[in-house]
Amino acid sequence: MPPNDEIIHAEGDAAFWYELIDEVEAARFLGFKARTMQAYRYRGTGPRYVKLSARAVKYRRADLRAYAEQHLHNTTADKKSVD
Repeated sequence: MPPNDEIIHAEGDAAFWYELIDEVEAARFLGFKARTMQAYRYRGTGPRYVKLSARAVKYRRADLRAYAEQHLHNTTADKKSVD
């Protein structure tokens, strides 16, 4: 076990999934541009986000992952909604 002052940020670590990240990193996580994230927020169709102030918007990787999971398809015939 690592010393108490050493923090490990592995993908299985809750701190990794619930850390607040900025729009650019969130867009990179999903493979989008930051402008796409802005458009999704405006339309209310994108992943959940945290609005800390009028100009400070953050995302949690857990919410980004859930958003991606909701958009999984098995075939092109799947009738799931697409943003």
